[in-house]
Amino acid sequence: MAYYEDLSPYEYCGKDGSINIGWLEQGREFRTGEVNPIIVRNLHDIKRSMVSFRRMRGYHKCDLCGKQHGVVDGNGEIRVVGGDGTVYASPALITHYIIEHGYMPPDCFLDAVMNYNLSPC
Repeated sequence: MAYYEDLSPYEYCGKDGSINIGWLEQGREFRTGEVNPIIVRNLHDIKRSMVSFRRMRGYHKCDLCGKQHGVVDGNGEIRVVGGDGTVYASPALITHYIIEHGYMPPDCFLDAVMNYNLSPC
């Protein structure tokens, strides 16, 4: 995985107009704090709804602790759209970063996830 500063333009798999959130890397500082459990639950729901979005082959190892993740938890990306239409791009591993490493995403992303509506198919 690659490091991208929070709120920088997404470029990992081409420029698509979205904004980076949660592309962490060992040795780089990131904001920490306690994230509302509802946001973590919503992120899990979002990941399950987007299991095939830019999924990469195999497993991904967390650069911060070395724990290996696969399928839904670590080898793809998610997209969350904010109320103002901003599209946030995050690695699927973002929930691991929040739970295990105390990562606190930017408030605009937390608001978008809190208000995310999974519409029934």
